[in-house]
Amino acid sequence: MWLLESVWSPVGSRAYVTFLVDPQFDGSRKKGEAVWAVMASPAKPMDRLQVEGEFTLSLGQGWKNRLPAFFEHLAALRSQGKESSSA
Repeated sequence: MWLLESVWSPVGSRAYVTFLVDPQFDGSRKKGEAVWAVMASPAKPMDRLQVEGEFTLSLGQGWKNRLPAFFEHLAALRSQGKESSSA
């Protein structure tokens, strides 16, 4: 899991990027192995349940075509941080 924090306006806006491991993967796993998706969310996920405002990018076939949508979601999370910091 990565914590992204904006150092430019809005300073301090946060997003969590979580690398999801295939729950059906069996056996010992090396770091980074069996990652099936990446999730971006405004709050730190505490379990496997979905987090409100999350976006999941499946790393299956065609993931590169969906990458711009992932970055758009991160930008939206950054904007939400700006709105909540000005409230």
